[in-house]
Amino acid sequence: TNGQGSSSSDVRSFFTAILRPGPPQNFILTMNTNISLSFSWNPPVPKAGVNTPTQYIVRCVPQLEGIDTPAPVNQNADQLTATVIGLAPGVPYDCSVTAV
Repeated sequence: TNGQGSSSSDVRSFFTAILRPGPPQNFILTMNTNISLSFSWNPPVPKAGVNTPTQYIVRCVPQLEGIDTPAPVNQNADQLTATVIGLAPGVPYDCSVTAV
């Protein structure tokens, strides 16, 4: 009871929703060299209650598997472009960009 003769419900924990930006749009390769890939993209479609992202992560994962497989490479970006450097020559990569 609450001191006035009425009762309260059990205490329960609840969490508010985490609002994340959607995926960046029009992710394209703009230039490649033997050890780097350059990309550009557009910001995500705006969502109610979600701030426009100011930070992005470009991730390139090699498609090859084996002892000499290069490690995945992440590149942080605060613009709508990024160049991922330090890639292995002649290796195919799967790349993506994430808004954070």
